Amino acid sequence: TLTPTAYLGGEPVKAMLLVKRGITTASSTVSVVVAKTALTVGQIVFVLLGIMLTLERFDIVRDGDVLFVALCAGGAVFVALLVRWQQRGLFVKLSRVAERVGLRGARFQRFASVAPEIDRELGAYYRARGGDFAITTGLHFLGWLLGTLEVKVFADLLHYPISWRDAFIIEAISQPLALGSAFIPGALGVREAGGVAIFGMLGLDESVGLALWLLRRVREAVYNGIGLLYLMYATRRTATA
Repeated sequence: TLTPTAYLGGEPVKAMLLVKRGITTASSTVSVVVAKTALTVGQIVFVLLGIMLTLERFDIVRDGDVLFVALCAGGAVFVALLVRWQQRGLFVKLSRVAERVGLRGARFQRFASVAPEIDRELGAYYRARGGDFAITTGLHFLGWLLGTLEVKVFADLLHYPISWRDAFIIEAISQPLALGSAFIPGALGVREAGGVAIFGMLGLDESVGLALWLLRRVREAVYNGIGLLYLMYATRRTATA
């Protein structure tokens, strides 16, 4: 979240920390890829629900059930294609593309050498543990729902209570804004402007929207600070060992 890497900068670090704990490179990479996929799928469902509620709130559609089914069908097709893509030699293809664009070096060679094993483990996971993947996706969806709770609580703390539906819409609509600013470190300024715009769209006080996003920045700063401290501790411990 702190680097301009489209929210993917932390994934190699996760894999690195798993390898340092004795897990193979292939298994570490598979776990990170599966976790990121489950998070993305949960986010897609969450955003689709937010779109449906937004359209209903402005009376653009009246039969939200039909719309939701249509949106879920589109989302299901995207998820199926995403998983299928991962099952068809994703990492071998990535290594070939990287080689064609001129990537070299010892690290690349190590990655290329384990790419077939990563693809085998990834395909085996989806074939044998689809239920686990569904549970993980559901847990990530609950995590996105907690973002709705955060919006509601912060609004109450600012003495500007909003409905649960508006809190859900605010959190869901803010997700595409965050993705759109993925190459800006920390999405500085973008989220705040987006929060003001979303509050204005819903007919809510825009100053409260700005204050709410600043409160969320405090929470993010604490969270990121804990992560950086742990990373320093983990790397220092490994170096000492």
